[in-house]
Amino acid sequence: MAEILETPGVDDRDVTDERLTNVALVLAILGVFLVGITSIPAVVLGHMAVARRYRAGAEVPWRTIAALVVGYVGLAVYFLAINIAMDVFFTFYWMLENM
Repeated sequence: MAEILETPGVDDRDVTDERLTNVALVLAILGVFLVGITSIPAVVLGHMAVARRYRAGAEVPWRTIAALVVGYVGLAVYFLAINIAMDVFFTFYWMLENM
C-alpha cells in the first residue's frame, strides 16, 4: 500500500491559513489600484486568517497584518473617492440649478 507522505510540522490548517493570507494580500493590493472594490473581501479574509491563527495558538504572520492594513487603506481610498465624487456632482448640480 502507498503511504501518505506528510510534511513534518505542517498541518492542513496552516496551509488553509496561508491560502487565506495570500488571497487577502492579493485582494488588498488590487483594492488600492481598483479603488477599493476588492478591499472588503481582503479585510474579511484577513480577519478570518487572524482568528484561525489565534484559535490555534500560532503566531500571526506579517503578511496577514499587511493584508489588513492595505485592505483598510483601500477602503479609506474607496470612501474618500465616493465622497469627492458626490461632492463634485452635487456642487455642479447646485450651480446649474441656481443659474
